[in-house]
Amino acid sequence: MSLALATDEATHGDMCPCRTRTPQGKPGWGGVRSPMNKVLMLMPLISRSQATWADHRYTTERDGITRYVCEPYWLTDVAVEMINVLKAMDWTVTVCSVWARHNPGQTLYVEFTPPAGVL
Repeated sequence: MSLALATDEATHGDMCPCRTRTPQGKPGWGGVRSPMNKVLMLMPLISRSQATWADHRYTTERDGITRYVCEPYWLTDVAVEMINVLKAMDWTVTVCSVWARHNPGQTLYVEFTPPAGVL
């Protein structure tokens, strides 16, 4: 197995679905059904500017379920609070340092999977 590192704009665009539709996903979260919008509705004191930790967003689909992914460089206190709110709403949240496609080795892969029947 080989690992290709995204070292410039040309290679990054092919590897990470946060900018370009790829077989692995499509850019952005979009819509009111996104986990970010659900959390923001529950947390009126959190502004959109505080939610910018969810960098490099895209959606992917596996087993017929849309999963929302972001690849931030770090998790802020607001990020941890938002993740905890989603977990309390029965979302599955996965954080992994090795699955990131956007600048591998420098970003975290954070995946949000809604509970069955939510979306």
